[in-house]
Amino acid sequence: MKKDESQEKKKLTIFKFFLIPLIIIMLVQSLITIGTLVVRRTTKTLEAYSSGMMNRLVENRQVILQNDMNQRWPAVSEQEDFLSSRLQQFLDDEAIELKDLLQSEEYKDRFLELLFPECLNFLQNHSTTGIFLVLAGTDRVPAGEYAGFFLRDSEPNSTPMNNSDLLLERGSKQLSRTWNVPLDTNWTTRFHMEEARDLYFYEPWRTGEEYADADTKDLGYWSLPFSLDGDTPDSYQMITYSLPLRYEGRVYGVLGVEIACRNLHDYFPVSELNNSRQSGYLLAVKKPDGSYASLTGKGMLYDLIRSADRNFILLETGYDNLSLVEDVRLNGQGVFAVVCPLELYGRNAPYEDTQWVLLGLNTEKELFGMSRQLYFWMVIAVLIGLLFGVFGIYILVRHLTRPVQQLMQCIAAGSSGLEHFKSSGILEIDALYDVVRDLTASQKKSENILLEEKERYKVALESSTDIFYSYDLQNQVLDLVNHKTMSGQWQCPETSTCFINPDYIYEPDQKGVLESLHRDPDNPYAEFRIRWPEESEYNWVALSGKVIYDTDGRRWKMVGSIRNIQEQKEREALQLKKDTIDAITGLYV
Repeated sequence: MKKDESQEKKKLTIFKFFLIPLIIIMLVQSLITIGTLVVRRTTKTLEAYSSGMMNRLVENRQVILQNDMNQRWPAVSEQEDFLSSRLQQFLDDEAIELKDLLQSEEYKDRFLELLFPECLNFLQNHSTTGIFLVLAGTDRVPAGEYAGFFLRDSEPNSTPMNNSDLLLERGSKQLSRTWNVPLDTNWTTRFHMEEARDLYFYEPWRTGEEYADADTKDLGYWSLPFSLDGDTPDSYQMITYSLPLRYEGRVYGVLGVEIACRNLHDYFPVSELNNSRQSGYLLAVKKPDGSYASLTGKGMLYDLIRSADRNFILLETGYDNLSLVEDVRLNGQGVFAVVCPLELYGRNAPYEDTQWVLLGLNTEKELFGMSRQLYFWMVIAVLIGLLFGVFGIYILVRHLTRPVQQLMQCIAAGSSGLEHFKSSGILEIDALYDVVRDLTASQKKSENILLEEKERYKVALESSTDIFYSYDLQNQVLDLVNHKTMSGQWQCPETSTCFINPDYIYEPDQKGVLESLHRDPDNPYAEFRIRWPEESEYNWVALSGKVIYDTDGRRWKMVGSIRNIQEQKEREALQLKKDTIDAITGLYV
């Protein structure tokens, strides 16, 4: 009984039978989705996409800046032929040689006055912040005073008629008066040059002499940011592009343009890298040891790197064209950089610091924050979808199985329960209800008939002395009815004499009983003498029966009766005696 109860507890309800597999399916589906995101390295893909977006932004800025540094500003080299022709004309008019010009301050000033208008015109039409021309000496010495002029334009994108945006940084007062150009506060007539400091002048001069046959444009030199006043503190920083001016193989001067660092900042819109402006652009030069020296830039991260006051190193990462700035952090976050080289020099340029680069800077959070948030919300969306699916499945299964549960409860309550069942509107369940209702009505009718038959059977038993039996052929259980002392169920192994113990049968009758019972096993009949355990004498009985088969065609039960025929046998014996013995003589006939 306890075993049956435990088995009942282990059985699943129809609600659980539907709910559990569907929830498992939802879990597996969600795990497959999340597993795909993990296996396919979606996080890395999204981060690589963010890195690629930043790389394209920096590349766009690099292309614009490189185009101006290679084509727009170096256009000053086109003035060389004009200046050389003016030099030739001046030498012819004065009937002197180049050496005489370079040795005479008077000749230098007059020659500079001749070249100044052309340089002024170039400055006003090429959006540079300054132009300069410095005449060389007869010999290149480490330090000295040199004649020339340096003209600066504070508004390179506009050209006022009165030259109010121009300032003369270096040059004679005569140039200022003639062309109505104001003098700057730090103005001097001559350039004081030092070879270790003023590379924008000495480097083109040196290469112009060492590579006399080289094309002038190939000898153009980009200086690192510097101040015109040398060691004097000056917030005005600039870079210059300068080239040697040569006549008959000899350098007679250096011509160049200035680009103020603050004007370069217009090329660095840091807001396009991220909205919080925790970013930056940095113009740097790569050193032979692999480190980078910052030149100029814009943005919070540029200021952070520049504040270290030393060269910085870039470390490789797992992303293309993305590096990590070593030992530089902002609020605990690493600083990442996209490096785009600026091709300003040829392969064999005779200068140092030729590997200029433009760096875009961004913090880890600003660079990868959006992609990581996207991945996080993708996972959250899957989990929310899972919870919604589980909840929806629970509600749906509950709704679908409620009619089945109600039908089950009505069936368990019997006929009265079935009468209270309401139509579910589901075809299969209502059809099942109709079948159960019909079966219940049929069963009730059958029960009433059986009840009536039982009563009849009971009346018949009460008026009969016969013993009735039912023998279960499968389980070998005998059910006796109407016996004085042995009514009930008995475990009786099947024997040759059916279920009757041979010891109860009169020995001379045993062989005949055996033959009679085996003559027709399905309808056995035998007459023999038997002595029940509580009796002292043998009595004649007639055993009759019939085998009942189950629906599978197997022998199921044998039912029948054991009728006492003792009186019948005694009458038959008496009649036989009368028929064989003469009543008068007492002799056998």
